Amino acid sequence: MSINNAEAALGEAARAYLKARRWLWIGMAAALLTGAAWFAVTIGGMWARLAPETIQLWQQVCYCVLLPASMAAASAGGSRQTAEAWLRSLQHSIAPASYSSSALADARKLAHRS
Repeated sequence: MSINNAEAALGEAARAYLKARRWLWIGMAAALLTGAAWFAVTIGGMWARLAPETIQLWQQVCYCVLLPASMAAASAGGSRQTAEAWLRSLQHSIAPASYSSSALADARKLAHRS
């Protein structure tokens, strides 16, 4: 493998890791915010004496957002682990000197370098 191909492969692995990590956090944030909205509607609806139909409607809306957000976060978590393993394997075989204890720091450095 030539130097340019090796650096391109490392850069691609680093970008894949950073992208998967970003989507993991987006999915987790969406799931947490939707869960908080569900609790707010449930508890707030009882205190504000909203109609049960209104509370149920908003709870269903929260479920419709929560389930896909949770699945996206779980999927991105698996993608992040796969991308991290790919990045580490390429680092060990191509550029052992670029390896440190932080996959995130390595990915940022390698993504900007290539």
